[in-house]
Amino acid sequence: MANERLGFLEEALTSYSRAISFYERARGSATSKAARTTPFIDEMERWAECALYRHALLTVYAQPAQAASALRAYEVHESRWPGTFRQPQRNVIRALFARLTQPNEPSRAAPQVLKPVSARTTATRRPRPAPTTAHPFSTVKSTVVRLLQQDPGFPRANESNAHPETLAEQLVESWRSQCGANSAMEADDVVTLLYGLAGITFRSQTIQRLLVHMLFAAEAYAEAYAIVPKYMALVDTTWKAHGVPAQRSTAELRAIDGPREYVDTVLLGAHIALRYMNDPRQAQEWVDELLLVGTSDKSSRHRFTMEPALLARTLRSAGEVRVAQVRLVAPAERTGLMDDARVFLQDSLSLDNDASETCYILACILALERQFDDALKHARRALELEPAFVDAWHLIVLLLSARKDFLGARNLASEALAQVEADDDASDAQIAAGSRADPRTQLLSFDYPPTAFQRAGSYIRLLVTHNVLLELTMGAASALDAQRDLFAAYHVRVAPLCASPAPASNEPDAVFMRAPSMMLKPKAELAETPTHARNMFRARVGTQLLQRLWLLSAASFRRIGDLEQSRCAIAEAEQLDARFAEVWVQLAQWCLVSGPSKAGAAVTCLYKALSCDTNHVAASVHLARVLLRPSEQLNMRASHAESIAAVASAASSEQMPLSDFALADDPGIASAGDAENHARATPSRGLGGSSPTATNPKTSPDQEGNGALGDVALPFRWQHDVPPVGRTAWPRLSCAPSTLFHGWDVSEAWHTLGQLAQQTKRSVDVQRRAFLEALRLESTRPIRPWNAALDMPL
Repeated sequence: MANERLGFLEEALTSYSRAISFYERARGSATSKAARTTPFIDEMERWAECALYRHALLTVYAQPAQAASALRAYEVHESRWPGTFRQPQRNVIRALFARLTQPNEPSRAAPQVLKPVSARTTATRRPRPAPTTAHPFSTVKSTVVRLLQQDPGFPRANESNAHPETLAEQLVESWRSQCGANSAMEADDVVTLLYGLAGITFRSQTIQRLLVHMLFAAEAYAEAYAIVPKYMALVDTTWKAHGVPAQRSTAELRAIDGPREYVDTVLLGAHIALRYMNDPRQAQEWVDELLLVGTSDKSSRHRFTMEPALLARTLRSAGEVRVAQVRLVAPAERTGLMDDARVFLQDSLSLDNDASETCYILACILALERQFDDALKHARRALELEPAFVDAWHLIVLLLSARKDFLGARNLASEALAQVEADDDASDAQIAAGSRADPRTQLLSFDYPPTAFQRAGSYIRLLVTHNVLLELTMGAASALDAQRDLFAAYHVRVAPLCASPAPASNEPDAVFMRAPSMMLKPKAELAETPTHARNMFRARVGTQLLQRLWLLSAASFRRIGDLEQSRCAIAEAEQLDARFAEVWVQLAQWCLVSGPSKAGAAVTCLYKALSCDTNHVAASVHLARVLLRPSEQLNMRASHAESIAAVASAASSEQMPLSDFALADDPGIASAGDAENHARATPSRGLGGSSPTATNPKTSPDQEGNGALGDVALPFRWQHDVPPVGRTAWPRLSCAPSTLFHGWDVSEAWHTLGQLAQQTKRSVDVQRRAFLEALRLESTRPIRPWNAALDMPL
């Protein structure tokens, strides 16, 4: 200490080192083994702490290159001391240790050598800067654990946040640097530690923001979705009290997030709501809120002006959430929604023309609008910027098939599959060799790069499209031979990532018990742990993907006439999940092909499909087709009559779109009573019972002699205030809603609607409009539906 006061820094460091060495030899002897297991304080410990503390501070000042090791030496000896011993000095060491590796501040430690880049990205856009921390993730994790194990001091507003927030940021940054964005297992540990840090902080925006990002990385999407509104409310309250900082403010001991952090987190929440929670309306609400408070329009709610890069991301999200709602709105609103989405994405592309995601989403919108030339241009641009983007390859294949170039689409799909496999093999070789380079499959320009599980799913979907093209160009036999590769690829790429859910622990984690009430997870709604949530999510998606493979095989067997193998494939899909609507649609088609005697069973299967998914377009269309052509073997069951009555009781739309107008501008049957009598006289309506004259005095003896059926059983009888629905009205109720909403671009739905207009003697103009729309859609139809083939809510 005398040398330090005199300015002889080298001599002082040498003296401190010798004192520490003497201390370690004394405490490492056989007589002091108890000291290593039981925290205690004596005079030697006090002087040793003084030497360690001053040696660390002097090293940071005089020898920055060795600062990390000196600070780490102090932390190693902390385990000997009680939690109340020399807390001010220990807090100083922790703060220096965190600041030394803090990415947002210049570090005087040796700079980290940047990883070589071997990814195929050609775009210059990098939304996530390369991590600069040089500290091992395991060391930072241990530091946070030791902090959480100490007894918390007296909580004071603001003052309790500075050190935990710094450690939290350093923990997340070290995870990104050394574990990678796809290391979901390590992300689980980070989430647990962040919840623990939330328990020793006071309304920390930093902890909540990092929790959203890390829960997203851990694939616990529902939990991240639940925290986003809490974070938004906390930031909004703080900004109202202190104003909006130009950038993240750390002047106070409690950090205040700036516009960049806020916009980034809210956009992530909108992405989660749209892609994983199936809630595009909530996503639009959040994005529109950002546009309201963060654009240059000086409205009453304007608070800041976003920089061009952030504005481009926000506009892209605004377009994406709107195109996801095209199947949820009425036709009168759909055109405006599509126009708004296209304008938002074009504006976003003008601000950031290197965004592959923007080009891809814009291409999807143009494909929905049947503007294939422009869609191909933007899809190719997206692929040029990110050559490893599987869905961009897939979109181009679908666009070629929509232009009826099936051979070219099949060849391109083969080339895309070969390229994807080459990239995956190269990435696996890099990982096996321990290379520090970014994998070839990494999409560096993406805001939210796909995980390994999502990339595997995209590969399987592209393989399915290739198989469908193969069947169309070379026959079902060739497709069935190639389907062996489909199942093999699934079990190699997807099945290993679909681990079974881990059993939840009965005892709550102590870290979660310490979290404040505003941060506690709603246990009744969310998974017990991020690991459990991730396994459940992957199991659900993987199971549905495997079911689609079995149903693809069943359809191919059915088309070549091998009904036995087709039924076995359907049974395999049903065993995986009987609540999947596609299973019952395929079974209904199998029943219809098997013979007229199974038409009633087909109707039952289609009703089951609609009970699994009310908006299933294929089930509605097939049901309408079956009911349009009833046979003697098609007997309407009581449950069917009940379903018809329930649909008939639904309120009709106030507007009159094309599909409704096509069925209402012709008078048709003179009255509702005539329609009911006509329906009762057909064998496809009602249940047998008492004589028609007894139950319905208006029924004539001629109808009784022709085998007319009586009213249905009492529980399923029509309501007195509900207009009767006959044989031709129920297909309309099945098909018209499909053409209004989810099936607005499905040619089969419009064709069935035209057949219904033709069978009910509607005007020629009405029939022509429905058939022309079906013809237009069929002439520009891709080999597979856009929303089924692509990992995109369209």
